[in-house]
Amino acid sequence: MKNELATAINKVNRIIVAESRVVDLDLTNCDIRGWKIERVPGPEKYWHIDTGGGDDTPDGGLKKREQPQEPVVNYVSVDSVADFSKKIAKLGGKICMAKTAVPQMDYFAVCQDTEGNAFGLWESDANAK
Repeated sequence: MKNELATAINKVNRIIVAESRVVDLDLTNCDIRGWKIERVPGPEKYWHIDTGGGDDTPDGGLKKREQPQEPVVNYVSVDSVADFSKKIAKLGGKICMAKTAVPQMDYFAVCQDTEGNAFGLWESDANAK
């Protein structure tokens, strides 16, 4: 099952978001390579990083680190978060955060492979609720 899960994860389209955790979220004077950093509306303090590339270029995300061991989470593009989550669970992976909407943008889920490595699933959907 371990190899089947790794193969399934490796066959997805591409990494589209690399999400980091930081201690200091004061981004008022932050200018990295001309990237656009904007707070995402909502109760959680979360920033989207537009790297300026086209749709083929990974963007980023920043949120406050809650625990010292929190990893960087790479999100991969999938056609259906729900379907791919079922596949991950069937192959021995773990769903850490079930399908969640980013309203009017996307759906995502956070998972772990059989080695305990975190990764995310990202499904584009402008009608997400």
